[in-house]
Amino acid sequence: MLALVWLLSAAYTAHYLDRGWIPHDEGFFAQTAERVLQGQLPHRDFDDRYTGGLTLLHSLAFRMFGIRLTSMRLVLFGFFLLWIPAMFYVASRLVSVYAAGALTLLGVAWSLPNYPAPVTSWYNLFFAVFGTATLLRYIEVRTHRWLFVAGLCGGLSILAKVAGLYYVVGVVLFLIFREQNLAKERDQQLITRAYAYTAVIAAGLLVFIALLANLIHKVPGAFGLVQFVLPALALVTLLLRREFAGIPGTNRLRATAFFRMSLPFVIGVATPCLVFVIPYLLSHSVLALLRGTFIVPAKRMEFSAISAQTTGIGTVFLFLALVVLIALASEGKGKAGHVWAGILVVALAGALWISARVEPVFEAAWFALAISIPASVTQGAALLGTSRSANRLSFDRQEQLMLMLSVTGLATLVQFPFSAALYFCYVAPLAVLAAACLLTSMEHTSQFVLGTLLVFYLLFGILRLNPSLNPVAQTARLTLSRAGGLSVYPKEAQLYQELIPVIQSHAVGTFTYATPDCPEIYYLSGLRNPTRTLFDFLDDPEDRNARILRALQSSGVNTVTINKDESEFSGPISPALLEALEDRYPHSVEIGHFKVRWAH
Repeated sequence: MLALVWLLSAAYTAHYLDRGWIPHDEGFFAQTAERVLQGQLPHRDFDDRYTGGLTLLHSLAFRMFGIRLTSMRLVLFGFFLLWIPAMFYVASRLVSVYAAGALTLLGVAWSLPNYPAPVTSWYNLFFAVFGTATLLRYIEVRTHRWLFVAGLCGGLSILAKVAGLYYVVGVVLFLIFREQNLAKERDQQLITRAYAYTAVIAAGLLVFIALLANLIHKVPGAFGLVQFVLPALALVTLLLRREFAGIPGTNRLRATAFFRMSLPFVIGVATPCLVFVIPYLLSHSVLALLRGTFIVPAKRMEFSAISAQTTGIGTVFLFLALVVLIALASEGKGKAGHVWAGILVVALAGALWISARVEPVFEAAWFALAISIPASVTQGAALLGTSRSANRLSFDRQEQLMLMLSVTGLATLVQFPFSAALYFCYVAPLAVLAAACLLTSMEHTSQFVLGTLLVFYLLFGILRLNPSLNPVAQTARLTLSRAGGLSVYPKEAQLYQELIPVIQSHAVGTFTYATPDCPEIYYLSGLRNPTRTLFDFLDDPEDRNARILRALQSSGVNTVTINKDESEFSGPISPALLEALEDRYPHSVEIGHFKVRWAH
């Protein structure tokens, strides 16, 4: 089954691997990787939007496969091929082997093929699943080395993007839950209660939820609170409820048990992070790393935040109708149950058919899966918090469920603050696994209904989602030597294939300047950036214009490119800088939304 799923997933994804791009994303990853090849360090020598580990990986991809955009995608595809068996392994611990194969295919259909660019969030997803697989193995064998490996996955995820911390926090919540179970199992005869330990755990959980709520409310949209805060709140409530219900044990016993589990995990998280910091220590630039990793990204909250997805009244109505129909089909007995099941099949088949033309139907199907994360986590927390329901499950099954809920409930924050529709794909496979674990842990579950929904969402991902996010209209090959033959929209291919030669023909020396937010210009032209800035909103505004003009002068820049697309993050170029550039570079030509200016 694994071999079959692996082959189908690899072939399906490979077909889309060179299709589509977002120019400034692809340009950013490529330009930062090339600057590392030139001996520079992220944050110390140039602005990096992320931690910097992925930039080093991309520079290695360039060394191995050549300086082409497709080189980074080949490395991404390699990680994806490793992720498939990890996904299958996780699913196989929760459901039957056949269902595990189907869930893996569903996770694939809702993930990489929809946007196969080498973005950091894919690596957050991969390492979250790798870590979850090792923790499921830990639950089975109770060997602490698996906790260390799970920590390594967290550390590597953080090096890709600081959002990897969400996975780490999710694991900590799971470890708190597991310690509670161990105390119940080990100390059930004790009357003593660990009040100091309980107070510390409760304080930590309350501080965490307060910090999270304070972070999320900065982005408008009430749905963000449901999507991002509610899952964490449900998990914290579950842990506090169990804690205050009275768990036997002394402060020393319980703290020691939690410490013994946490230590190998924390060491695992810290190991790759400490290795990554070494060149910054040697070059006395740790402060630059900390500033670039934790302070500068706060600017993205202002310039690149998108509120959580909202839906119209028609979409909500269709979603509620689907929920009612699923409930009737699941709970129906005898002939009535068969009738409602048949109606569900017909309704989903019709929805699949018309979703290509009726947007509310497409949105309702999408919304139903997206809302499954807060729904699954809150329902799962309620199940684990109810004595009668929880007692039906073995401790191992309880811990499997808590692990899936906590990792998924925190990993969904990868969609924050840029909650575009595509970002759900970075967590959709985890949503599928968490929902499957919950539904198979409940007392009454209709296998027919679950199978019907699985088939519907698999077909929806292949026939509707992928064509929407990765349109077949992207058929033109980008023939520039450094593009590696990516397939993009014909209009984009024509634009850059006309623009780049013009920039190269007027450049003198090895430098050019492009602004705002168009790092792809540097990479595709093979010319260097005289500043440390790739996205203007990350730059220090103090004395900025004067610094740029000095850099242009000292680097001998003869050609500048001005991006007039106001949809970019940083907005239009400042009037003062534009006037200075027009004075210094009097000759110009307009190509699409770019204006190229040169001095002589």
